[in-house]
Amino acid sequence: MAYRLKEAALSCIKNSVNSRNAVQALDVGAHDIRYQSFEESIVKCTLSLKAKDHELFSEFKEVKDNEVQIQEAGKEKSLHFTEISDHGNKVSFEVNAEDLIKQVVNSNAAELNFTPARKNIIVEYSSPNIAKMFHVGHFRSTIIGQFVDNIKRKFNHNVTSMNFLGNWGTHIGMLIAGIERMKWKEDDLRINTLEKLNNAYVYANKHAPLDPSIRTRASEIFQAMEDEDETHLRTWSFIMESTINDLTAVYKDLNVKFDVFNMESVYNKRKADPFLEDLKQRGLVTMDGSRYMAELNSGLVPLTKGDGSTLYILRDIMAFFDNRNRLKMDKCYYVVDGNQTEHFNSLKEICERIDPDSSGVIEHVRIGKVAGMSTRKGTGVLLKDILDEAQERMYEKQMSVRTTKGTPSPESARILGVTCLLLQYAYCRLCSLMKYTGVAPAEEVDPRAIMEPEMVMLALNISMFEEVLVNSERDLEPVYVIQYLFNLMKSINICLQKFKVKDAGDDYLSSQRLLLFNTARSVLGEGLRILGATLLQEM
Repeated sequence: MAYRLKEAALSCIKNSVNSRNAVQALDVGAHDIRYQSFEESIVKCTLSLKAKDHELFSEFKEVKDNEVQIQEAGKEKSLHFTEISDHGNKVSFEVNAEDLIKQVVNSNAAELNFTPARKNIIVEYSSPNIAKMFHVGHFRSTIIGQFVDNIKRKFNHNVTSMNFLGNWGTHIGMLIAGIERMKWKEDDLRINTLEKLNNAYVYANKHAPLDPSIRTRASEIFQAMEDEDETHLRTWSFIMESTINDLTAVYKDLNVKFDVFNMESVYNKRKADPFLEDLKQRGLVTMDGSRYMAELNSGLVPLTKGDGSTLYILRDIMAFFDNRNRLKMDKCYYVVDGNQTEHFNSLKEICERIDPDSSGVIEHVRIGKVAGMSTRKGTGVLLKDILDEAQERMYEKQMSVRTTKGTPSPESARILGVTCLLLQYAYCRLCSLMKYTGVAPAEEVDPRAIMEPEMVMLALNISMFEEVLVNSERDLEPVYVIQYLFNLMKSINICLQKFKVKDAGDDYLSSQRLLLFNTARSVLGEGLRILGATLLQEM
């Protein structure tokens, strides 16, 4: 409802000002509704206006005393503006509390009340390199990527979640070179496989600066793989199998599922050669000796090495067009470390030069890098260690709390380690209300039975969910949802503490309260789901 209130308020303002510049200024940035006060069945709110040109705010003063009709459930209701701030950057208006509560309860508050235009979208995230243990850096991409995936699906888009495994490249050569230096055979790697592979990779990178022959050997190995050397490909296949088994367990713990697992090895030299030749014929790449180069605004970018083996950016280019042709994508989001901004800027420019229709399709969703972490140096913090520690601590916590000591659950302890405890606890309390109060929610809302200021405030908070989703989807910012859920949780807890359901002494009153609490539960649960949390019914 808050989203429609905002749109109605903006519509009224736009229709009331004479300046086209002022109207256009209102289209810039977010427009937030804030609760001000509640008196005699009237909720007073403020709407903050944002514009690039602050001098235009004076023109918004003309909307005072105007009314706008809002279409809700087939009925028109008035939204009345009561005050304009001195600078014109804030307007106040009134909403009838009974109408607010009815709209919140009768509409599906956890769902969007409009249908966005549907697009084909790929969200590529997590994408670890094989033979490297899953660390916190991958975790960040996975969690934020899952949020982007979920929020885009929420907005009616046809989303394909993709994990593009880094299973091809010189780093594989470095790994196998490290295995050779450690003098390990395949049988030696069958116990503690990933730990040994990680140690071999760290060893090779640590000693390479002092022993150039390691990098030379790594390049030779990868070039041989590109030329389909069976010996090295057999070692590579063993590494692949071991890594994927480990990743499957990690993703199961995180409750993360992908629609597609794609692999860099698909875009090897055999596939790259005709692709590059076509680009050369079209004048889109040049030759620097034996290397293929792409000419960008910032300069030349190599696509291959001198020995003809492929580089990471070339494999990304081929994967982009492969996905675009197969999945007919309108947008592709890469949820990756911000340190790769230059790479994705180059990828975007190259792809748009190859196919101008690809303009605007690529978007890099930047995430921060965890300071001090480096797989090459062996300083990464492994996610498995964090999850195991979290599970152990939460299990101990459950055993120490009187209400959970009798039935400890290792499974819930694991889930608690990767979700927000306070929000989960609030959700569980609302689930318990539905199960154990002995009262069913009312079939029809009676706003007069729940007109206490705290309950009206809860209804107003619930009404803000749609607006939060709109802003969060636009900016791809999960923090908007997180902040909203914490505010909603505070409002829920205040009402739960003050207004009883089980011992209210009046079943009619209990059923009305339960109806609003159940609406809050659905919104809180949907917000947690969008963030990627596994919902618990009890703790």
